[in-house]
Amino acid sequence: MKVNYHDFKGFENIFLEDSFVLDLIITPLIFTIDLELILTQNHFLYQKPLPNELYCYRKAQIKFSNVESIIWTDKIKQPLTDASGEMDFGNIDEFFLIDGTYKIFGELGNLEIISNPPELEMY
Repeated sequence: MKVNYHDFKGFENIFLEDSFVLDLIITPLIFTIDLELILTQNHFLYQKPLPNELYCYRKAQIKFSNVESIIWTDKIKQPLTDASGEMDFGNIDEFFLIDGTYKIFGELGNLEIISNPPELEMY
């Protein structure tokens, strides 16, 4: 059974598809994705977007702990540069759980992760 990220605990009322991946950090047993995350209007931390922005953005991390396996294919070779000169690794187009494996597809490449459930931390 496929479970979309919107149904993960703590991932309600966010929108990854237009959020920006800022960094990917792999350490023993922990995999972290740093984000410029979009909050939807129903999120308790939502604020009116800043001038010249379409969305409410918040810095965040998706953390996978007790990682047993990461398979990363079609890796992006270099970060992308936007019109303002800031670099990122694009967006996450899909993020779901199927058969005990978390799958992420996007401009950063394709990831398959076996770990504890991911946690979303905002700061």
